[in-house]
Amino acid sequence: MAHHAPATSGIFSFAGDSLFVEAAGNNLHRRATVPKLRAQFDASDDRPAHWYEAQLIHYGLPSSRVKGTSKMRLYDAVKKGDMAVPAYMKTMEKNLKKVWQDGAAASAAATRKRKAGTQTNVPVAKAPRKTQAASRGGATWGLASGEEVSILSASVTLRASQTARQGGSTSAAGRSFGPQGYDPHPSYLGDSRPRPIICRRL
Repeated sequence: MAHHAPATSGIFSFAGDSLFVEAAGNNLHRRATVPKLRAQFDASDDRPAHWYEAQLIHYGLPSSRVKGTSKMRLYDAVKKGDMAVPAYMKTMEKNLKKVWQDGAAASAAATRKRKAGTQTNVPVAKAPRKTQAASRGGATWGLASGEEVSILSASVTLRASQTARQGGSTSAAGRSFGPQGYDPHPSYLGDSRPRPIICRRL
């Protein structure tokens, strides 16, 4: 919000947390507090003419672009101790502050909306759908992503089913079958152990 353009009214402007006044040479100055003004004169620290001019304007005093005149007027006012910001100056500052804060808030909201829209419209590339086929004993199965299937050879299933229908627990070759007609040593698969085929799609 501090980078938003100032709210202006004539030679006055407000930005951030301060009211500025434009003096000679387009120089902008904040209002110095009364304690700071006293310290300024006690230290005999000199300032440019436009600074004294701006402080006189801030406190509603007659201003001058002549350095000697403006410095003496400000010095006399500080020594008297009756310096105060006029009511109309406080009202103007309050109004300019509100205008600036409203504009800064609107600008910040527009910036957030623009950034959010930019992030939303970024295209997201989709990973291509992968398929993987697993085959065993002449049969082929297509698997979808994330699926896992445990299968035996089609010939094993067929052989076990035929044995179960025959009502026997042994095959023609004399091999022992389990209680469900499952051959634990299917020599026709070229292995002494049944091996399930695990098909997983990556």
